[in-house]
Amino acid sequence: MPPESRSPLTGPTSPRAPRSPSGSSPERGSGAGALVWLGAAIAVVTGVGAILSEFAEPDDPEALVPPPLPGQIPLGSASGGPSDRAAPPPRCTRVAPEESFVIGEAPTRGADAPIDAPPGIPGLDTPGGAIDEGAASPFAVVLGRGIATPDGFAFGALRDAEGGTIATVGTLDRDGRNGRVVRLARSRGDVDAPIVAAGPAGSLLVALLEPNAGGRAMRLARVVAGEVTWGAELTQGADESLALDLAVSGGRALVAWDDAGVDEGSRIAVSSFAADDVAVAAPPRAVSPKRTSADSPRLAPRPGGFWLAYVARGEEAPRVARPKEAIDRIDDEEIDEESGGERIETSWVEIVPLDENGAATGGPARVTPREGTVLGFDLAQGADGGAVLAWRDDASPTGGGGGTVRVAYVGAGGVGEIRPLVDEDVDDGVPDLLGLAGGGGWIAVSSIKGWQSLGRIDDRGVVLGAVAPESSLGHAEAIAAVGDRLLLATPEGRAMRLRVVACSETAAPVAPDPAAPPAAD
Repeated sequence: MPPESRSPLTGPTSPRAPRSPSGSSPERGSGAGALVWLGAAIAVVTGVGAILSEFAEPDDPEALVPPPLPGQIPLGSASGGPSDRAAPPPRCTRVAPEESFVIGEAPTRGADAPIDAPPGIPGLDTPGGAIDEGAASPFAVVLGRGIATPDGFAFGALRDAEGGTIATVGTLDRDGRNGRVVRLARSRGDVDAPIVAAGPAGSLLVALLEPNAGGRAMRLARVVAGEVTWGAELTQGADESLALDLAVSGGRALVAWDDAGVDEGSRIAVSSFAADDVAVAAPPRAVSPKRTSADSPRLAPRPGGFWLAYVARGEEAPRVARPKEAIDRIDDEEIDEESGGERIETSWVEIVPLDENGAATGGPARVTPREGTVLGFDLAQGADGGAVLAWRDDASPTGGGGGTVRVAYVGAGGVGEIRPLVDEDVDDGVPDLLGLAGGGGWIAVSSIKGWQSLGRIDDRGVVLGAVAPESSLGHAEAIAAVGDRLLLATPEGRAMRLRVVACSETAAPVAPDPAAPPAAD
């Protein structure tokens, strides 16, 4: 039997022997009758072959892939973007094309050159058994959140060096030049990159975690002109969370973290200190409600103090008891498939105003629905002493993805209008608010499908224009912004390359081609 072919429309098909128009086999013989039957048979065979060729598997497997729908980004593109349709006009251009700053082991090949790698690495392998140099490798550089400073940008980072992991702080000018790395300390244990905030007189304040005899400790430091001054050490506890944040308002600084309470779930704790002196910090105080399990704190400055936002956790919805035979036991864990599989815990975002010493000046306000499931959020300083929140929530099991990104402004009058992002391209990823202080900035949403989505947003939470995938970013992600300039980070093997781009709400102007003929009058 001829080998089976596969039709993209009807499934498996097999060639069959041709039949005569009457449904019987042609007679064998000689003469004009035989020639007529032979001609008819050849015509039928030719027609069937032509039809089957339309459905046979092509030499190029990508020919079977249907064209993308409007707005879709094909997953098979090596560059992370569309491969069979024109890319959208770029909105960003490099400020200094020849300038970039590399942290870690500089790659030996260009950013687009593939390097050999074992096949079968999810998300990294290609049909040729190689990965892009842009993909992160084991022991790669890990960046923390970036910030804008009066002179440019700063960020915390962990890198592999000196036979272990080193915690560092990096700085660049606003055009991406004069990159510098300041060594903080040897990092021990599984911790995140340091958190950095802009202090007075061009200084940087740093908070980082390290293990100690009682679990973990948080250390404070101040960096001035490349010199590190170590300050207070705060016991953080032995809970599993690594979440912490740091902010400066006027002459005071505040650090916040979540810690396991006693019979009360997780609590948010804060400690304040003078922004120009990290040696002495106030004793930690709990600021989240006693009966609320809270985690993932974020801080933003406001006149006379700070805004604190966090994720509050609710109780799981009760389930109806099932017969014993309906419950499967796997590794001593009960999974009740008849009641819907994984049990979903509700979570929402609350925000509370604090004074300069970290004491609450009002009760917490719930920003997102109590019956929702917050997958992640960000907080930024807003207009008139308010704050802007952006979050993604979804009533799906953990890791299910999806949901909608929403934005809200919080001021003295309470929580304002909640605005959803309805762009179909922004269907996964947690939003980041970049550079909102001083009038407006950017909202960025990373995606597993390819390019990071980018859009303008003002300091009242109003999105200006579209939030759409930005092809000019390539593999990079924006980690900080000031005005129209964004700091981009691109993983390149065991290194991280940083560049600065200038972006606009609309497509960036295209430089004229000097070789093109002059336009007609």
